Amino acid sequence: MRRFAMSREFFRPRSYTDRFEVPELGIEVYFLEENGPVAKVFGGKRSKPDIYSRYKSAERRQEAVDEYIKREKERAAEKVKERKERKKLKTSLKPGDILYNSWGYDQTNIDFYKVVEVSPSGKTVKILPIYEAVVDGRGGPSEKVVPSENIKDYDVILKVDRGWDKQPIRKPVRIDTWGGEVYERVALGEGYSASKWDGEPLHQTGFGYGH
Repeated sequence: MRRFAMSREFFRPRSYTDRFEVPELGIEVYFLEENGPVAKVFGGKRSKPDIYSRYKSAERRQEAVDEYIKREKERAAEKVKERKERKKLKTSLKPGDILYNSWGYDQTNIDFYKVVEVSPSGKTVKILPIYEAVVDGRGGPSEKVVPSENIKDYDVILKVDRGWDKQPIRKPVRIDTWGGEVYERVALGEGYSASKWDGEPLHQTGFGYGH
């Protein structure tokens, strides 16, 4: 059953003593009197309030709201900085690197891809889907696979069928940073992505044992 999502309008107070906004941050601040000074504060694109609290005094309420706005401004500035830094990043992938995608429902499928070209911008790569080779567990419920050199006749994720021209397909590289580390994924489409293979055999569900 599809759940109905309440909009911010649903949570806005019907009456209040004061109101102001910080439009660039999507912030709306409402001051109310409910057995004492109350603040109801919305931020970003969120429907529900980030703050809905009663305070000992109007002064403490103002301090809390000012602190919240300061934090949101700092967070927004950090996001802008991260986006700028991310734009400067180029992929570390190079021709010959192997990528893999692990996917499946109630089973595990492994797809391998070979990088054949990297754009000068370092933001896209051209890849070819390649077959896997079973190195352990063939015929059983669990197999270990590595990439082969053979180009696939078809690929479900890339949506290329038998008879395709087997020309490299260009895909964007998503580069993210977290905790000082850089993470790279090649976007394959429809939510799927491929990461660089580390050279170790990967597990997949044996043929005929999936659902």
